[in-house]
Amino acid sequence: MAIGVKNQYYCPNLKGCKYAKRYYVYSKEKYTINSTCIGVANDGCGSELIADHKDYRVKAIVLLICLLISASFIGVSVKQRIFPEPITGVDFALLDTHLEEGVGTVLINVERDSDLDKKLTIVYETVGRQAIGNMDFIEQTGQIIFEPGDKSAQIPITILKDKEYEENEEHFLIVLKNVLGKPSHNIFILENAGDPSIKAQVNALVKSTSVIALDIAQLAMRISVNQEIIDGIRHDASLYSQYSSTLETQRANLRRARERYLELLREMTNQPTASILISMEEHAAELDERDYPQQALATRVMKMHFQTYLEKENPRMDEWQYELHKELRRLIEGPSNHKSA
Repeated sequence: MAIGVKNQYYCPNLKGCKYAKRYYVYSKEKYTINSTCIGVANDGCGSELIADHKDYRVKAIVLLICLLISASFIGVSVKQRIFPEPITGVDFALLDTHLEEGVGTVLINVERDSDLDKKLTIVYETVGRQAIGNMDFIEQTGQIIFEPGDKSAQIPITILKDKEYEENEEHFLIVLKNVLGKPSHNIFILENAGDPSIKAQVNALVKSTSVIALDIAQLAMRISVNQEIIDGIRHDASLYSQYSSTLETQRANLRRARERYLELLREMTNQPTASILISMEEHAAELDERDYPQQALATRVMKMHFQTYLEKENPRMDEWQYELHKELRRLIEGPSNHKSA
């Protein structure tokens, strides 16, 4: 007999046998011992057992399929807990924020434009650049929560009072760690040690614009790379959707960076031109000395853009973006490896 098929025995129904097909067992011997119908013909039951068989193979296959499906759901659940999918549709309200040192705690706005009916937990962390954690600002990692219906939430950031005066504006980042594309927000700290000189203002302006210039170059490069990836994965709906969402976020960040870049260049025209150009050269030289070649390169390209803007007063942002992207790619693909600012 095939595996998964079992014999069963029951009483024949001669005339109203109440035991017919009522008591099922898997062996004739066991049934004989516990028989209720053998030799009880006056109850309408025959004295000879009728043999039949029951096929459990289909039931076993169905059970196995159910177990596999359950295991699959459990596996997906565990994977989602350990490696959760990045959150989409969440970003900073602004590209950057300028604050005076020692200002205390300020709130940085984060917004979302999708899944408004869901509760979302966003993980963020501060990342030091020229500004130093726990010296210029409170270094921290934390969470913000969007309750259902919430369109915005705030990250509290504390700016400290530096003991030493520095002319240059310092900056650090806030990064949304579990959001697709890991959006970042620049925080610039302006020294307020009572030096109102034009040089201090110029240096702060140049440094801020230099950071935005590098942001434009890096975003343009990431967009280019992601576009190439998307062109090759159109057959994979899941990956295509994920990279498309990242691409849209990067494009939105690039648009804001371009707008901010033009705003800062316009602000520069209100300062003495010679002071701006000297500050750009000094800043680029300082970055080279500190081994930040990407930021130094962005500063020098920015200087050319400023000079063009002064001569023609006609922003050519598409061309400027291309130049920043091209020069950064040339530097990265060069023979030497450097750290970025």
